[in-house]
Amino acid sequence: MFRSTASSLKSTLSPQQTLEYTHLCLENARKTEDFELSLQLCRDAETTLSRMKSASHSQEKDGPIRVGVATAYFNLGKLQDSLGKSDKAQTSFRKVEQWGYVTRKNSSPMCTIAEGGGETFSLTPLMSLP
Repeated sequence: MFRSTASSLKSTLSPQQTLEYTHLCLENARKTEDFELSLQLCRDAETTLSRMKSASHSQEKDGPIRVGVATAYFNLGKLQDSLGKSDKAQTSFRKVEQWGYVTRKNSSPMCTIAEGGGETFSLTPLMSLP
């Protein structure tokens, strides 16, 4: 039931709603102690992000949607890695670059993402790299 509801929602969401839905999936995947449910929520977040309209990708140079998608892929990758899915995590981290950003540990950020364990990562636009 959840899967069919999620599938029908994903096709009608705006880019902002897609980001909010993805955030909810990732937040719940982090909170649950059920490993299988966490994996399913990660898959749902990944599928939802992959359906992001290409118009948002090309029209948003440094806009909030572009940063939001890159951040969501980064958070998805960190969560996948923590669940032992390092191949999927690497794919998510590559998607961060496809949206025009690289992740840097403890660097001068465009968008800072605080992670557990005291590590801070940031997203830096590719075009601003030396």
